[in-house]
Amino acid sequence: MDNKRKADDKKEEFINREDEAADLWKEGIERELDDPVTASRELCRLGIDSYILYAGRDWEWFDHEAGLEELVKQGDAESIYDAGMSWPEFDYDKGLKGLVQCGNAEFIFRAGRYWKIYNYQMGLDALVMLKSPKYLFLAGQEWRWFDFSKGFSALMSTGSPEFIFYAGAHWREFDYQAAMKVLFKSEEPEYIFKAGTLWKEFDFQEGWKILEKRVVQGAYWRGRAMEDDTWKEKLRQMWINMTSTL
Repeated sequence: MDNKRKADDKKEEFINREDEAADLWKEGIERELDDPVTASRELCRLGIDSYILYAGRDWEWFDHEAGLEELVKQGDAESIYDAGMSWPEFDYDKGLKGLVQCGNAEFIFRAGRYWKIYNYQMGLDALVMLKSPKYLFLAGQEWRWFDFSKGFSALMSTGSPEFIFYAGAHWREFDYQAAMKVLFKSEEPEYIFKAGTLWKEFDFQEGWKILEKRVVQGAYWRGRAMEDDTWKEKLRQMWINMTSTL
């Protein structure tokens, strides 16, 4: 009962703070605040992320520095990202450090894609640390600046056949020979087949050996290879070479 009462009290306290923040935000957009400085501090004290975000976007005057500090303190990566998109005043360096502190790879990537100012080296270092193959790949595809050597090494270390394949298909710079070693080691038929269709360099003989080795798992993808123009031609050449040596 004590735990339930504490939980109920905490929930009620949050609802009260949320209601106060909503009323304060409404006064701000209707320009009914007697002291915007005090109101801004009070809104940050209430600590409701959404209304801090709205006030920073909508109020005629707002303490954006204090607002950002509170968003970082709350650990709300999405609100930090949204503030960087919508606030008229925003410290992008502190905002990115806040995203890194949150450890949210999605919003570190999205900030690099959409913020007006961005420290790409810091953002990439964070994605490397977080070992996120999806957002390493997307950063290499979408960011205005990207260290492909560092990003490639980090992506290979994740061992993700899916995003290694995507990177090979879409990145401007890519070490196909090194990537094939990791991809083939995974023995993942789907992405071995797909790499053969889209990569600029590919060892079809080794790829086919793995599709054959994975008897059950590779059956569907062997069938796909037999129907794909690129694979069919490479397989035809392999069989010609084999029969010519008999």
